Parts: sequence; C-alpha cells; structure tokens
Amino acid sequence: IVKDGGKKEVLAYNGWAGPVKESHVLGGEVIGIPTGAPNKALAIEFAKYLMSKEVQEALTTYNGWPAVRSDAYGQVAAWQEPYFEAISGVLEHAEARPNLVYYGAVEKALNESFRECVIEREPVKPTLEKWAKYIQDNKR
Repeated sequence: IVKDGGKKEVLAYNGWAGPVKESHVLGGEVIGIPTGAPNKALAIEFAKYLMSKEVQEALTTYNGWPAVRSDAYGQVAAWQEPYFEAISGVLEHAEARPNLVYYGAVEKALNESFRECVIEREPVKPTLEKWAKYIQDNKR
C-alpha cells in the first residue's frame, strides 16, 4: 500500500501510555518444538537458521521487522523508516508475552476490551472487570 501504491497517508505510531506506564506486549510468532517431535534435531537446526544473523538482517531489510538479535539490524528502506521507528519505540516499552497455556483467552480479552472501550466507547472499568473475569474463568 505504501511502497507500491504510494499511500503516504498510512501512518504509524508506537501507541499510548496508560495511567501507570507505557507497556506493549512483545509477542508475535514463537518458535517451539513440541514434546515428542519426530525430527527434533532438524527442528533445532531450522530454528537456528531462522534466528541467524543473515536471516534476521533480511527480515529487517525487506519486511521492516525488528530483529530478535541486536547485532542483526539490516538497512530499512526509506519508505519503511516511519514504521520501523514506531516499532522501535514499542520495543523500548515491551514486556514479554507470558508463557500461558490459556494465552488465547488473554489475547481475546485484550482485543475485545480494546474494541469495546476504544471503538464502541463502552465504560472502561466495567469492561475491564468483565474481561478480567473472562481470563480467570478460562485459566486451565
């Protein structure tokens, strides 16, 4: 849209700070190997490849993604710079996504509470209380 379509009005920013602090969930894709995987050694090699400096630099350069390694930041194209700057700002206040078996419920609560409060303008406190209860009810 931006690069090929020339849509310069597509903007990005790193979000807002709440009353206590600015915090963003650091999550995204996770590389994991299930217990009992038949090709564990091959899976480990693949994970190492994905996290290699070469691949991480390419992901930064071509996709504008932040690298998982501090020594692998490639060159970001000029059209990607504002988006990469926003992502970098987010990373300054990122907290790792918790390793929870019920994280799907947490993610749903985050997305739905945001939608209800910000888009639908529902009252914040009761909405957050409702979704906090949803998380508690869905713990396994």
